[in-house]
Amino acid sequence: MGLNIASNENAERQAQALELIAKHLMQTGSVVAWPDVQEIIRHGMGSSSFPVGSQLAVSYGEKTMLLDVLGHDIDLDPHGRFQHSTTFALHTLLDASQFDATEALYYAADGLAAGTYHFTLLAGYDVEYGGGATLQFTLAQAVPAGGVIMFPWAYQQQALATKISTYASREAAAAIETVSVSAGSDGTDLGTADGHTEHMNHVHRLRYGSNRYKESAIRQWLNSDKAGGAWWQPQSEFDRAPSYAARDGFLKKLDEGLVAAIDEVDKTVALNTVTDGGGSEVVRDRVWLLSRDEMGYGHENNVTEGQTYPFFAGATNADRIYLLNGAPRWYWLRTPHTGYGTNVRYVDTDGSLSGGYASSSVGVLAAFTIY
Repeated sequence: MGLNIASNENAERQAQALELIAKHLMQTGSVVAWPDVQEIIRHGMGSSSFPVGSQLAVSYGEKTMLLDVLGHDIDLDPHGRFQHSTTFALHTLLDASQFDATEALYYAADGLAAGTYHFTLLAGYDVEYGGGATLQFTLAQAVPAGGVIMFPWAYQQQALATKISTYASREAAAAIETVSVSAGSDGTDLGTADGHTEHMNHVHRLRYGSNRYKESAIRQWLNSDKAGGAWWQPQSEFDRAPSYAARDGFLKKLDEGLVAAIDEVDKTVALNTVTDGGGSEVVRDRVWLLSRDEMGYGHENNVTEGQTYPFFAGATNADRIYLLNGAPRWYWLRTPHTGYGTNVRYVDTDGSLSGGYASSSVGVLAAFTIY
C-alpha cells in the first residue's frame, strides 16, 4: 500500500498512522512495501518503527531474504536532501564471488609487434618460485593497441612453468596466442612487475587481483541492474572480467520497490601502501561492502572507514558469523589489507578478522541505506 499524507494533516495523527503501518510491516513476516518503509524513515520514525536488529523481508529473484537493521541516521545523504536514514544489511550471504579477478601483466597501449620481449619479476618476492627472475618470450602475432598480456603465475608454481597469453583487449576472452617463457633478457624490455613501470602491473595483482575497492568487480556487480555479460567494464589498464561476469547484476534481481528506495552513500575506503600510496579515498555507491570499522574491528592502518554500526556495537566474533546455504562462510569487507597490493580483509567462519587474495571466491554481505 502507498502513503498519501496531506501536508496539512495533524502531525500526531500522521505519526500514529505511520506507527500502525510500521507495526503491520513488522508483524506480517512477508515482503514489505518499500515505499511505506521509505515514508516512515523520511518522517524520522525509522528508529522507533524499526529498532536496530529488526528484520524486514525482501524478494530477491525467486526467493525471499531477510534484512537486518544496522543503524539509524549514521549514513548521511551526500546531496543534502534528507535528514534521516536507516541502514540495512543482508541477514545471509550472497553467492561466493571474487573481489577482483587476476589481472594482466602488461597493457599494450600502443600495441606490440611480433618479436621477442622480456620482463623482470619483483626482486625479493616469492624467490623460491622465481621471484626476481628476468624472463623472455617470443610472439608470432602482434598485439593490437589496447591489448593485454596475461602471465597467470599461480600459487606455488614456478614462474618458468607459467605461459604468456596475449589478448586483443581487456574484455577479450579468447587468446591471440599462448607461448612459453625462458630465462633471459633478449628483445625489448617491458619493465619490472613492481607497479612503478608504465603499463606494467605489480606482481601481487597479476597473480591474485587488486584490493582497490574503487576498481573492484564486486563493487560493479553490487551496484548494477544489468543482465549478465553487460555489467562488467574494465576499471584499470590491467583489469579482467571476474568469474561471475555472466551472472545478473545484484540490483537486477532485487525487489524493484527496494531498488527505487535505496540511495547513494559516500564511503571511505583505505588504500594499500604498496601500489596505491596509502591513506584513503571516497566512493559514492548505492550498495556496498561493510568496512572493518563499521563491523567493530577497528581501523586499518590508522584509517577510519566510517563508524561502527549500532548492530555491531559490543559484538563478539560469534556475532559476526554469517551463513551461506546454511553453513558459516567467510565474507568480504571492502577494506584492503594495506600491506599488500592484492589482499582484502574478510571475516572468517569463526567471526574473526582475516585477509586473503582478491581473486578468491568469498561470500558477499551487501549493505545499503534508505533516506
